[in-house]
This record gives sequence, C-alpha cells and structure tokens, in this order.
Amino acid sequence: MRRKRAIKAAALLMSASLLIGSLPTISGLGMGRKVSAAEEEMSGFATKEQLLADYSLSGAAGQKVQKVRFGLNGKGDVQSWYVAGKDPATKDGLVLFAATPLKEQQFQIFPRPKVYEAKWGCEYETDPSMVNGNHYGGSEIRAALKAMSSDPSYFSASEQKLMRETAVMTGDQRNGGLYTTKDKLYLAQGEPDSGTIQLGTIKKSDVKHGLPLKLKLYNTENNDKWFWLRTPYAVQGLSESLLTARSAGVSAAVADTEGTAIVPALQIDLSSVIFASTASSEKGQETQRKELTLRYDAGKSLGSATVLNHETVKVKGSAEDRYLVVQNKYGTWRKKATKETTVPAEYVTIKGEELTSFKDCKVWIEKTSEDRLTRATEAEEKAAVTFKDYNGKVLETQEVNYGEKANAPKTPTREGYTFTGWDKNFNKITGNVTITAQYRKNPEPTQPKQPTIRPGINLTKKEILSGKSLKLSVKNRDKGAVVSYKTSNKKIAAVNQNGTIKGVAAGRATITTIVRQGGKTYTFKTSVTVKGYLKLTKVKKTIKKGKSYKFKAKAYGIKGKFHWTVSNKKIGSISKSGKFKAKKKGKVYVIVKNGKYKAKFRVRVK
Repeated sequence: MRRKRAIKAAALLMSASLLIGSLPTISGLGMGRKVSAAEEEMSGFATKEQLLADYSLSGAAGQKVQKVRFGLNGKGDVQSWYVAGKDPATKDGLVLFAATPLKEQQFQIFPRPKVYEAKWGCEYETDPSMVNGNHYGGSEIRAALKAMSSDPSYFSASEQKLMRETAVMTGDQRNGGLYTTKDKLYLAQGEPDSGTIQLGTIKKSDVKHGLPLKLKLYNTENNDKWFWLRTPYAVQGLSESLLTARSAGVSAAVADTEGTAIVPALQIDLSSVIFASTASSEKGQETQRKELTLRYDAGKSLGSATVLNHETVKVKGSAEDRYLVVQNKYGTWRKKATKETTVPAEYVTIKGEELTSFKDCKVWIEKTSEDRLTRATEAEEKAAVTFKDYNGKVLETQEVNYGEKANAPKTPTREGYTFTGWDKNFNKITGNVTITAQYRKNPEPTQPKQPTIRPGINLTKKEILSGKSLKLSVKNRDKGAVVSYKTSNKKIAAVNQNGTIKGVAAGRATITTIVRQGGKTYTFKTSVTVKGYLKLTKVKKTIKKGKSYKFKAKAYGIKGKFHWTVSNKKIGSISKSGKFKAKKKGKVYVIVKNGKYKAKFRVRVK
C-alpha cells in the first residue's frame, strides 16, 4: 500500500507539471470551455468525399470539426464520435474518436509485471517473456474494448460489419521497442510534452505517425473527464503508470486509477455511405441535430424521388415506414413517404418559413432499421422538357436530369412546309422549357415540261452458262419503234431479232441493241460473259465391289479432252474413257476435268 501511494503521489506531481506546462497554450480553462470557432462552423450535410477530406481535429487550416452518431454507449444512449479524418492506410476508411466516454474502467486492476501470453495477439520483432503492468496489449482495458466491439448492446451486427480492424503500434516499457495490435476499438497514443494525440493506422516504427488530434479542440460533454491513452509512462522509474488525457492536456496516472474513462477510436468503412446529415433519422418533422447521421446507399429498394424543376418532389414506389427528407442551410423537414405522393415546395416549412423552391436543397428518401443504420436514396433533379408543334400540339414531354440533354422527338411534318429545326437549344437543360418546331414555307411548284421519252434496255451486263439463254427487252418503246440486235462474236454469244441471247462458248461478247423511234436512233450495249462448264451425264450412286461402270460427261462451251480420276484409288479406279472399277468398300469421288473445269460425283462401293 505504501508503494502504491508513492506511485500515485508521483503521478499527481507529474500530472501537475504537465498541466502547468500546457496552460499557456489553452484558453478559457475553468468550469466551462468556449466552443472553438471551427466547431461553431459545423456543416449540416457532407458527402462521403467531404467526410474523408474536410473534417478532422488536427487544427489544420480549412479543416472542419464535426461529430457523427454511431453505436451506443454503456448507458444505452446513442454514441457521438468526432471525425478524426481518413485512415492513412485504407481506402474509404474514416477514423472516429469518441466525443464522450463509453464507460469508466481501470486500465488494469493489479498493475504488476506479468508473463507475456501469445493469445494477446501482439506482433513483436522480439520474443518477450515478461511485460510491465502498464502493458496495453495484455491489459484488461484492451480486453474490455474487444468485448465492446462485438457486444450488440454497443454495436449492432450491421454496425460491427462496418467497423474495420486498425493496426496501431505501442511502446513496451520493459522490453523496449514497439509492438503492433489490431483491433476494432483502440485507445489513442500520446506524448507527455504535446497537446496532440495520435489515431489511425501506424505502420512506421514511430508512434508519432498517425492522424493528429488537437486536445484543445476536443470538447467532452462529461465535465472534461480524464480518459486513458495506451502510452506507458514511467513516473520516477516506476512502471505502473500510463498517460491520460483531456482537452486541457496530458497527464500520468497509475493503471488502477478509478473513475478514468474509456474514450476509444475506431475506423468505419464508408464504401456504402453516400452522405451524412444532421437531419434526424427519427420520427417527426423539422428535426435536426448538431451531429451527423451517416446515410447508407439503399439503391432503389426504398423507391424513388424526383425533384421537378425545383418546384415539386414526386415519390414513387415508397412505403409507410420510409420518410421523405428535405434539408437546406436553415434546417430539415421530414414527412412519411407513401407509395405515390407529390410534394410542392410551398408545402415544406423549415424554421417557420415556407419554401418557394427546392433549389439549394438536399432531398432524399430514407429508412432507419432496427440495426440502427439509416439507408437512403437521393432524389434525382429533373426538369420538364415539352416539345410542341407550330400549332401548339404537344409532340412529346420528357423529364431530363439537370445539366443533361433532351432527346429530340420524331421529326414533325407540315403540309407545304419544310421542318428546319427547333427554336431552342436543348443540349443542357437547366429548368422547365417548351421547345417549338420551326418550318420554312415551300416555294410554289412550277409546271414541269413534258420530258422526251427515251428508250432503254433491261440489261447492260450479264453472265450466262454456255447453252443457256436470256432475253433482252426495250423499255419506253414507242408503238412504231424499230428494234434490231447484233453480236460482236457469234461464236461466243448469239442473238436473234427477238432479243434472245444464247451462250455458245466460254468468253465475252457485246450485244448491240439499236432502237429507232421519234425520229431518233438510240444505241445500247450489253456485255455478256459466257461461262463454260462440265456435267456428268451418266452416273451411278452405288456399285458393288468388283463391278465396273462407265461414267459419261459432257462439256458445255469448252473444248478439250476429258481426264478421269478418283479421290481414293484404294476404293476404286477409273480408266481414261471413264470406266470405273470398284475395288473396296467405302466412299469415293469420281472426278472429270477439262482444263480448269471439273465435275465430281460421290460413289459408294458396297
């Protein structure tokens, strides 16, 4: 008992010296503390990106001070947390620091040296065997934080899923060096000669690298109660004390000191958060808090809301357990969002003033579930675009997102006029607009001169097979017209006076058609290409093994000798005259060639 009192006395002396050293830099110490200017500028609405970039307790220029509501404290009340900033080691990870104690507890009831245990999960570069009584990794307060992080009376199952483990480094007073712990709830790190504590992931071998939190910006709502840090601190060489902190500064305390608060930090995953608002997530209208409530992306599961030209809000597909929320810089308004409802701007009253427009307002549908998460769907801002014809007839009405383009309807028509376009540009819609079709009057038609009837022919180019025929005919032929035909090469293609062309041999010829009518002579030419071909004229599909059959072929429009072959000589053979002999069962092609022309036939030998 005498040693414990000596330690506590030394700790009190240390506490006094630390506080005296910090007093010149702290204004307004006493029974109450003025809220900082940064805290007075709390914003009522923040996007996820703003939460990660614009808020902290670092005291840096341009940074805002703000709180969010998350989980419960030991009394069952909603817990407020300061936004400390984006965790440096993760994407979409927001570090929060408790604005009020979750509960009070001793750091360690009996702070005596003890055997190190691997189950604490401390990551060392060395292999310690003993640790001091102020060792954070094996402390009772860390065990309490672990239990709280999985306790539904503090955090619902859905909230626990959003909490990320954070790797922090802490000094080992007995063994020297640092060790790493990974927890969802953890205590901050501090230095005895600094008005700043550190939060967030720490990867470097220096506990000063983390998110800074200026204690003079920390305004506790519980009489500025001392809270534990995880930093061990030796008082007069004794190893049972640690650092504690409050807005006034840092002090040392023995680990079994009673009445000291647990004020932890945590990291939450913002990947499913779309924004945060001071609008209340509870029943009632015109409700607003100082703290932000996070809104998680509900997609289309809550229905949809559309703001039309900043004048009305249309709600579709909603239900009785959901709310329509409107927020501007003066406050918020809430109303139950039924399945189908339309809310004009003048229906909404905020701070006793009726709205005249939804411009500069945030509008959304939300639902808070039993898991204490508020899920939301943001309203789309659209304008009505009406397309009209020249006579005022509505051609089409569209709802278009602000800043986007409308789609032109089907081009209208007007007798005696030509459509020339629309009277307004609709590439970027900024409000309700009516767009009217524009026309130009067509010139009066003139009587056309009667054209001279000119004859023509139906073919100017054609391919035919040798031995085949085709017919030329004259178009626009007068009753008394005289027509004649002639060929450039009758050995290739012949033509009679009726205009019938017959292919004779492979090659190309020109057929000339001469038409005499109306005192004029017209000449037309048709290019005819005659193609030759071979054809097997005598065939047999099936031939028995050992039997013979003579195939015959005929050439059309080509000259030369026939050359007979087979595709597989093991199955059959064929003579120069086309006589096929079946040798072996199977399928084989009989092929006849004449120059570049050939024909084939498949035979089955059985």
